[in-house]
Amino acid sequence: MPALTNRTCCGESHVDCQPTDSTTSDVSRDQLQTMETKTMECINIRQRFGSRLRISYDPCYAHKGVRRENLDPWMMQIPCQFGTIYPNGGDLLVVEMDNHNTMAKRVAAISGCELIQDGERERSVRFHVDAFDAVAAIVRPRRKRRISDAERQRLRDAGKRYRFGSRLQSAVLGAPKHSKATA
Repeated sequence: MPALTNRTCCGESHVDCQPTDSTTSDVSRDQLQTMETKTMECINIRQRFGSRLRISYDPCYAHKGVRRENLDPWMMQIPCQFGTIYPNGGDLLVVEMDNHNTMAKRVAAISGCELIQDGERERSVRFHVDAFDAVAAIVRPRRKRRISDAERQRLRDAGKRYRFGSRLQSAVLGAPKHSKATA
C-alpha cells in the first residue's frame, strides 16, 4: 500500500488531492495535527432570556440528563405563538415562521431584519439581538409561568392531603386508606 502524502488543493491541506511538492506545502503535517478546530460562538439564549421566557431545545438534541452549564447553546430555541426563535451565530438570531405570512412580513419590515428564507408558507428572518424586543412584540414568545407566593401556598395546601408521608400523617390528615384486594 503506498504511503499517503500531504497534498494541497485550493490552499487547503488534504490527502489524495492534486499532488504538490511536500516541501512547498503551506501547512506541514505537524502543524495540521496541532491545529485546533474553532467553532463559531453564538448567543446563549438561556442566559440572556431564560429568566422570563420559556426555552426549549431542538427535537433532535438529547438535553435530558445534561447539566445546565454543558447544554449546547446552538440547540436552544424560544417557542413563540407565531414561530420559533433560535441562534444564528454571534449576536444574530433567526425567527422561523410557518403559515404566518402576514406576521413574517411585519417582522421583515423591522429595521435591521433580513429575510433569509422565503417559501410558499414558511419564512425565516435574521435579526440582531438588539432588535429582539421589536420582533418579540410581533411573534409573542412564550413566557415562563409565574406564581405568586399566595398561589404557591394555596397549591401546596391543596396537595398536602396526597403527599407521601408516614401512615400516621395520612390518618391525621384524612387521606384515603389503601386496602389490599383479597382474591
